[in-house]
Amino acid sequence: MTLEFRPDRPEPDSPWARYCPDAWPREWLIQGRMPDGFTRPATQDEADLITGRISERLFLWRTGRLTNPSPRADTDAASGRTRDRNRKPARRGRSAKRNALVERVLGYRRFFNTMTALDEPLSVGAVAVWCWLWTCAKAGRAKLTTRKLAQRFRVGQSTATRWTGELARVGLIETLRRGKPGRSATIVRVRYSPDTKPDGQP
Repeated sequence: MTLEFRPDRPEPDSPWARYCPDAWPREWLIQGRMPDGFTRPATQDEADLITGRISERLFLWRTGRLTNPSPRADTDAASGRTRDRNRKPARRGRSAKRNALVERVLGYRRFFNTMTALDEPLSVGAVAVWCWLWTCAKAGRAKLTTRKLAQRFRVGQSTATRWTGELARVGLIETLRRGKPGRSATIVRVRYSPDTKPDGQP
């Protein structure tokens, strides 16, 4: 069995030490507790930086601390690659579609990482509802009606309400506009982590 190396302190002058020395990745929590010296769980971007999943440059780009990194190239938020700003619009369109797909897939991965650190475990039904909402979401927002959820998952409306309530309690969905029963859908923001908004969300 291979054990993952987990440092108990950030190395001096490392990106971890410079940007988030008080943060500890949720996926490294032991029985829900952090080691001494850390005061808060890391956000998803901070956790990606600490564990080496993204570079320091991409972390700065994602957190808004790095803009226009070079005169001729921009950093791609989803993959860390550079793209030529002089490309034809058609190519940029295809790239945008690929990036949206990558961001959606990363959202699933981050959601399942988050599940292990939640104080209140989600039911299987709540997980299924989140995955469906994330699949349907555009710019991090999705339409939600209890009746249609109940029909899709073949359960009663009270069960569908309970599942969405679980997601709301832990901060994985947030009501932006409440719909009217039988007339309009509720608009919700879908998050892959309680303290993080997907890239591009206001």
